Amino acid sequence: MAARVEPLLMTVEQFAALPERQDVLEELHWGLLVTLSRPKAWPVKLQMKLTQLLQPAAAGSMLGQSSAGCFAGTQLE
Repeated sequence: MAARVEPLLMTVEQFAALPERQDVLEELHWGLLVTLSRPKAWPVKLQMKLTQLLQPAAAGSMLGQSSAGCFAGTQLE
């Protein structure tokens, strides 16, 4: 039976030290580097428009709340 090869895991510090790439998005998922294509312009515009339309209805309710870990660029302690 062949030996199982485990991927090398990356720390948050190692991930933060990587140079930022403009062609793709990179995220750290449980120590694994995940590379994602950047979204096209139309989905981003649609998301912004939906946010503008829904925000008044969500104001003052739990629907308008979000958890801190949902946004790109946030780093949890």
